Amino acid sequence: MNKRRFRTVWLLLIGLLCVLTACTAPADRLSPEEIEALREDYPICREGPDLVTVRMDVPIEEYIERVDTFVYGEVTGEVEYYTKDVVLRSETFYRYTLTVLDDSEGVYEKGTRITIFANARTETMHPKFQNGMRIIAAVSAKEEDENLASFGWNVFYVTEDGYVLSAFDEVASGTELFLSGLRAEDALQAVKKEN
Repeated sequence: MNKRRFRTVWLLLIGLLCVLTACTAPADRLSPEEIEALREDYPICREGPDLVTVRMDVPIEEYIERVDTFVYGEVTGEVEYYTKDVVLRSETFYRYTLTVLDDSEGVYEKGTRITIFANARTETMHPKFQNGMRIIAAVSAKEEDENLASFGWNVFYVTEDGYVLSAFDEVASGTELFLSGLRAEDALQAVKKEN
């Protein structure tokens, strides 16, 4: 009788442990309500640049084919501005340094520091990155310097809990691949070129 009671208690404890573990494990995806609640801290950048025509309705599926990789990285330092001569005129650009945590195509090694840049006329399309902030950005490396890459409007915030939220309106882009609410690792898998 004692063996039977011991076995029953043991099975109940294992069952209780399984239930508690399931309750505390992080979800694979945030609910729409959870995403909406986070939008105050991680807003969608809706403004397009003045006097610049930018096509913001490119689905992420097309972007996957256009860029070299999607980089998951941590912003190191603050924004920097610089001017460069481009086809008979000077243009202002801005840049951030990222420490690479991972990327969708295996282009960069973890810990590599890269500089991402964009034309300053498109700055209102992107969040203001802060030192220590984690993001995922679609980037294309420059031939002359593999650690220098341009980035487009497909930028994602990564929350402190490791979830991805787009900085652009995914619905308006016409995409069928919604990354908001996924864990960062799952988002990188979703944008791999072979998918």
